[in-house]
Amino acid sequence: METLLIQADRAVLPGGVLEEDPVYVAVEGGRISGVFRGRSSAPVTDYPTMHTPLLCPGFVDTHTHGLGGAEDVVDFWLQPEHSQRLFPRYGTTSFLATVVLPRGHAKTQATLDVLNERCGKTGYGAVLEGIHAEGPVVNDLGGLPPSHQDLTLTEFQSLLDSMPSLRMMTISPHLDTSNNYLRIQALVNRSSNRSMMHVPLTCSSAKLIHWETFNEEK
Repeated sequence: METLLIQADRAVLPGGVLEEDPVYVAVEGGRISGVFRGRSSAPVTDYPTMHTPLLCPGFVDTHTHGLGGAEDVVDFWLQPEHSQRLFPRYGTTSFLATVVLPRGHAKTQATLDVLNERCGKTGYGAVLEGIHAEGPVVNDLGGLPPSHQDLTLTEFQSLLDSMPSLRMMTISPHLDTSNNYLRIQALVNRSSNRSMMHVPLTCSSAKLIHWETFNEEK
């Protein structure tokens, strides 16, 4: 297998260690096969050694609406390959596709189907690791399209069923008080989902300003 060698003047290594001396990273088949301190310990390769002043792991973006591909931002994720090709230019190698769920939008299910099918697949650029749903049970101060904040528990569970690749949902707890937080509980009960729950700072009835629940994947 062909080996590519990268020489970095400084490198961020596992554990967050910043190595100031030159580090050599061997890449085989698109994957890192070894990290070496010193040229003598690095493998011999037929290709010229690439050089960079700084080498670090790729960024993971958990909140992005995409970088285009359609006229309306709501429809960007119908063409995920457009953003996937562009993300690596800015250092992002994996991401969650952040979707909004407008009330009555005809393309919502088509968008979710595209993302569910693309999730985890390589070869398109940055890897789509899952969906971040921004809503529909979310407080809106004008930055989001109107959504179905009043979904019944059954409707909310059906929405979750339509997103098997859901990894995070932005949800406002104070909008679920009338339901005794049953929709939040339904979200937390899905062990593969990461849920971020937040309320506006101006909400006087809220005792919880920012609550993150991370459930371990089985």
